[in-house]
Amino acid sequence: MLTQPNPFERYQTIVKLAFFTILAVYIVDCFTPLRLHVDTIRYYAIKDCIEFGCPADSDAATDYFPYGYTVLLLVFSKLGILMQNATAACSVQKHP
Repeated sequence: MLTQPNPFERYQTIVKLAFFTILAVYIVDCFTPLRLHVDTIRYYAIKDCIEFGCPADSDAATDYFPYGYTVLLLVFSKLGILMQNATAACSVQKHP
């Protein structure tokens, strides 16, 4: 006799598949430069402006972003570890 599939097992399988898919994408994202977007480019421009200097009227010099993340990028640059996986590892946050 045929038995009906358990809907809870199917739901559990879908959740596991979604979790591991998201995990795989995140791991790939940590080791590739695929995370560039407008804010990232602006932060790196501010970091370069602080590190190498820039004209006073440039976009990076007049940008209004806070300097906390920019200082972190600058420290990573000076230590020689400014890579995608280092910044992605710092971006992981624990939520209560």
